[in-house]
Amino acid sequence: MAQYKRNRAKLPAEARRRIEISREVARQDMAIGLMSLFCQLRDSKTRKYIEEIKQPWNGGVISVNGPELSSFDQDVLFGLLALALQRERDCEKKSGLEIPEINAGGGVESADTLTLRTGYAELARIMGYESEDMKPIKKAIKRLSSVVVEAQTKDAWATSHLIHGAAGKGRGAVKVVFSWRLTRALLGDGSYAAVSMSDRRILPGGLARLVHAWLCAWFASQSGRRSISLETLESHVYREPAKSDRTTRDRRQKLRAAVDSLRMIGWGVKWRGDIAEIERRMSTATDKTPVPLPENPCTIAADESVMPRQ
Repeated sequence: MAQYKRNRAKLPAEARRRIEISREVARQDMAIGLMSLFCQLRDSKTRKYIEEIKQPWNGGVISVNGPELSSFDQDVLFGLLALALQRERDCEKKSGLEIPEINAGGGVESADTLTLRTGYAELARIMGYESEDMKPIKKAIKRLSSVVVEAQTKDAWATSHLIHGAAGKGRGAVKVVFSWRLTRALLGDGSYAAVSMSDRRILPGGLARLVHAWLCAWFASQSGRRSISLETLESHVYREPAKSDRTTRDRRQKLRAAVDSLRMIGWGVKWRGDIAEIERRMSTATDKTPVPLPENPCTIAADESVMPRQ
């Protein structure tokens, strides 16, 4: 494993890109991946508006405001990102004059954006869903377009929507303009965590996918084996603290099962009480048949606890 990681680090950028394309990888922005933006939520049709989720990053702070987001919303975002990586050369690239970026020195500069054109059926396929009703995907794209991301360093700040804009026509045409932050991750210019859609499709929907995505960001710049408690993991994939001991026990039981499901994609999992020792490995599992698209994907937002800067 260690030898593989060292060899991969020496690969040219184009070689890494080809590997990631073959595994249908979504490059998620590291700061967004580490904050608990997508979470396991209660079964409710009512969505809250989250005022602020913060993530320390590169000497500054990334903060997010927007609607509650679920694992299904995450499926849609990752599907868009994976398709964009496959078609990077076909995506429309524009220099951003209205969408600023804060550089390492705290200055605000213009940044590039990428535009992806795809269709609902293709997006559902890479997500691992099958359905005649594509309305949930459209609603998820609208929610993602409502998320506002702000970066602040000392007295400088810059803000934009996570997805800068989207449009569609019928079932076959969807156009999405990514924010500068997502664009940088797609181009490999910024810090990003690679999330394999082929692995994600194998995992059960919901909590297992949330755990997998967060761990991919947590592992990104670290060695292949790390330990984490169920208590810590709970704080990153649930929006609100448990209101009773019974709820805590129920959550931890489900989280343990979600972590154990990582074995399905070739990861190693060992337990010491409530501490999981997890080894991230390359998957040798076979992709499964797509599952039905949920009629009403439930949502909940992330809590405001943050990971230390990696």
